[in-house]
Amino acid sequence: MSRVSPRVLALAALLLLAVVAARGATSFTLDPLRLTGRAQNQILQTNQDQLRGNAATNPIPYVSLLLTVTGLLLTVAAVISLLAMIARRKRVRITAVPGREETAEGGAYGSLAPLVRAGRQALARLRAHEGGPPSDRVIAAWLSLEHAAMETGTERQPHETPTEFVGSVLAGHEVNREALDRLRRLYGRARFGVEGVMTEADAEAAGDALDRIITDLEAVR
Repeated sequence: MSRVSPRVLALAALLLLAVVAARGATSFTLDPLRLTGRAQNQILQTNQDQLRGNAATNPIPYVSLLLTVTGLLLTVAAVISLLAMIARRKRVRITAVPGREETAEGGAYGSLAPLVRAGRQALARLRAHEGGPPSDRVIAAWLSLEHAAMETGTERQPHETPTEFVGSVLAGHEVNREALDRLRRLYGRARFGVEGVMTEADAEAAGDALDRIITDLEAVR
């Protein structure tokens, strides 16, 4: 069934009120027959008596009409306001619910799903010793978070580097600050340090920090 716009309802109500007002304010009369003499005087006297009688029995017809029209207008305004409020609440629910909706894979929520998914995959590769030496695995883990952060819908500021951006996205979801700083430092050593300085212990530390970050992201409700 199609939905009727509140504006259409209001317009229809106002048109109806205009018709009622016009009917109340207008009377239709027929021109009297052209009579002469005594017959014409009698007709005029009868009309005057009827007018005086109507004035005595119903002295303020337009006041009643005005009150009726005012009441109808107030009713229409209240109905329109109620419909608009209901529509706004529906839009708020539609906007808010998907962002909190649990996905089928792993219990990640809303826009955090890419980060959690990328973090789990990177953690699995770190602990399975896949992807080359420890430095390469740590770099790959951080870069996967950078790419996932772009999918969260968070706007990257012009002055932010990719590393700063993913750090601000994760910090905005209240992940453990110590774990985030540790993973970021290990990434910096692996990316910009001397080749071969990263050990398996460093890769394990990066995996532990990443595990804590994922846990905190999953706890967001």
